[in-house]
Amino acid sequence: MSTAAAARSHSQTLDRGIVLLDLLARAERPLSLAELVEQADFARTIVHRLLTTFARRGMVRVRADKRYELSLGLFVFGNRSVGHTLASRARPALEAIAEEFECSALLGVVHDDTVVILATAASARARVQAHLREGEQIALGTGACGLAALAALAAPPDERPSVARTRRLGFAVSHAAIAAGSVASAAPLHLDDMGLVGTVTLVFGETDSPTALQAGEMARAAGARLQARLAPEATAARPGRHARQGSSISRRS
Repeated sequence: MSTAAAARSHSQTLDRGIVLLDLLARAERPLSLAELVEQADFARTIVHRLLTTFARRGMVRVRADKRYELSLGLFVFGNRSVGHTLASRARPALEAIAEEFECSALLGVVHDDTVVILATAASARARVQAHLREGEQIALGTGACGLAALAALAAPPDERPSVARTRRLGFAVSHAAIAAGSVASAAPLHLDDMGLVGTVTLVFGETDSPTALQAGEMARAAGARLQARLAPEATAARPGRHARQGSSISRRS
């Protein structure tokens, strides 16, 4: 598509509205009209009109102090998304993985230049809890999770050595990238029937963590289990790729 054609197909109003929703989603507190105007760099009248529309549709809530926050209308939309469906299907397996390996377990899917956390689970015996909420994002290439996500994508000609190593081993390991005093291991996921790629990440306490190799093999085994649950057709098409991942590994072995 030419630049001119792309410009004609682009809705500036819709794009501005999405910018405002994204600002509210990333904020750690409700924002005032002035703060949204400053952060979005849009005219005050435009921001006010869009927020009024969102409020009328139940997507944004106006508090008594005149600050704005996301509302339940977006929650309803989110519950109908592929991410919610994927998280619901994955959660039982993720909880079993967390209990078996005595860790926190995270399912993430690549979106733009980040990994979006779709589901989390934690064993009561885990020494360190990964304090990541569902919907939070991790930059591609950051820590074990970000490296595994890059390894799930097609390899570029100038791929970083750390990503190439992750691709070769089938896992990555990092220290303190997700939580202080933690060790994380992550494996790539290929959800071909959904057109998605992602990661499963396991988070252990640093003082009693398994070795890097053990943690990596646990992540590979967890990836195989999730892969089989979420994309059985893709798993069946790659018998060689996941053969090692199917081996039985226990935290207590």
